Amino acid sequence: MELRLQDLTTEQKIGMILTATFSHGEEDIDYTLQLIREHKLGSAWINHFNPRRDELIRRIREAADYPILICSDAEAGHGDYKIPQAISLACTGSDPALAYSFGKVTAIQLHALGYNVVPNPVLDMTGNHNCPCGANTRVYGNDKDTVAKLGIAIGRGMHDGGIMVMAKHYPGEGDMGVDTHMQEALLEETEEELLEYRLYPYLKMIEAGVLDAAMTGHVRLPNIDPDYPASLSRKVLDILRRKGFDGFYMTDALSMMGIVLKYGKYECNGLAAAAGNECVLSWGISNREAYEALLDAYRRGVITDELLDVSVTRILAAQHQAVLFEKPKCTEITEEDKENFRRLNEDCIRRVASEGVTPAIDKNGRHLFVVLIDNDYDPNAKEDAPIGNFDWYLPKKMKAKIQATYPNSDVHFLRYFPSASESSALFNKQIGYDDVIYVTYWQTCAYLGRECLSSRVIGVMEALQTTNRIAAVVHFGNPYLMEEIPHVDRVLFGCCSLQCTLHAFDVLCGDAEALGVEHYKVNLK
Repeated sequence: MELRLQDLTTEQKIGMILTATFSHGEEDIDYTLQLIREHKLGSAWINHFNPRRDELIRRIREAADYPILICSDAEAGHGDYKIPQAISLACTGSDPALAYSFGKVTAIQLHALGYNVVPNPVLDMTGNHNCPCGANTRVYGNDKDTVAKLGIAIGRGMHDGGIMVMAKHYPGEGDMGVDTHMQEALLEETEEELLEYRLYPYLKMIEAGVLDAAMTGHVRLPNIDPDYPASLSRKVLDILRRKGFDGFYMTDALSMMGIVLKYGKYECNGLAAAAGNECVLSWGISNREAYEALLDAYRRGVITDELLDVSVTRILAAQHQAVLFEKPKCTEITEEDKENFRRLNEDCIRRVASEGVTPAIDKNGRHLFVVLIDNDYDPNAKEDAPIGNFDWYLPKKMKAKIQATYPNSDVHFLRYFPSASESSALFNKQIGYDDVIYVTYWQTCAYLGRECLSSRVIGVMEALQTTNRIAAVVHFGNPYLMEEIPHVDRVLFGCCSLQCTLHAFDVLCGDAEALGVEHYKVNLK
């Protein structure tokens, strides 16, 4: 059944604006399921990679006799159909057909798992070198028309696959220079400047009828609201409302230090609701604490009855839309879709070579491949393991690919912060080879701060290049990091997926073509 506003008590309405998370133990899960049985929860967030995902979704569905919203991030897709982050859409030429396939296939897979809302597409735009939290690889570029075009195509694909579209991170992030997981960030833009640039893709998606929701970010815009960040600012949220947006707002996680350090982990919940967020994603506290924080804010007058009714009306409308999406237009992944995902993983690789230099290297030559690894990575472990939180940068799989493609070459692992003895070992080892080829990466995540290669890695590269020993660099992730290295005659720019990393070594030797296009203007030395 569908719930009706007039039938809900105040306590039920308060629960409708809460987005529950499931990371605080079994007692809190039981409490949350009871909220659902009592019609006191509007939405739930369960990451699609959560090992208990299927069980939790099943329990939610069993407890709910109404169309509760179930959400998850999926910026790069899911399962066997993933892309190397959003940057690959731009690096393959910003083709709406590829974007549509990405949106549709992602939606088909997550709809089959029980989801009905996914925060996609990422409409942030950036063109800066130093953009924390993966901003340079999580976006489609910095051209507003291109981002709007791709956003609309993804949105249409997601709708056809039965998933509601939630663009993020409203009103736009990426150029702040700091990570809002760690501290408050500022954008010195006026409302007019926002509407002209950062909000342009949102407006175009509204016109196209494919914007159901927006996730609000934590950046503060002092020229619009000197007091509160966007996620807690009625002034900022109302900008899109005045332009015709009637979907729902969901906060980004309120556990980030850009919010908590200034507003506390409880008070921010009521402030977010008062600002006009229909879904409050607490994350850092239990669902019991989050519900009680919202109820307390209502009792203190921070959340008014009028505001509550408007917010719950929008949530009920979204739940109704979830019912309409229960039987999606598309349920099958076609051969064309599969080919499009292959292209997004392989055709995104771009090569830059100095004038007069043969672009490819001789695969029969004696090359020493220096593969950068994290300091915590154990190269002697039996099982290969991804670097950090990445599921795509697998050094041992790359080593096997290199040795199979370049039979006379060898692989040397170098840590991101090498010790003196490790650097010495590399210098002595490389003497016996024709040249050195570096394999580098950077896909940052929350709480890592600025993106850069370590000064130790760059120092080793500079020393090798005094005699022009480095023949090529194969780099995955943020392309701007290549501005920091000394001049190298060949640079391959790849994206963040295992398929891409392995294919890059075929491109390096000329067995495959480099089909990627320039995404950002990277100034190589």
